[in-house]
Amino acid sequence: MSPDRHSGLTFETFLTDPLIRLVMESDGISVAEMAAVLEAAGHAVARRDHGHGYMHGQEVCGRA
Repeated sequence: MSPDRHSGLTFETFLTDPLIRLVMESDGISVAEMAAVLEAAGHAVARRDHGHGYMHGQEVCGRA
């Protein structure tokens, strides 16, 4: 079954998933840190999807 963009997965459900929490704990990542990463990734994807640039490593590059 392929992921659906509207499957109801939210930051809250992601961050409360037991397996995700175990991996976060193992990696020493707090809920606040993971939430910040997810939010930044969401913004980067939104910018990319709207033609404002694309991700290259940690920086957003403009389109040529």
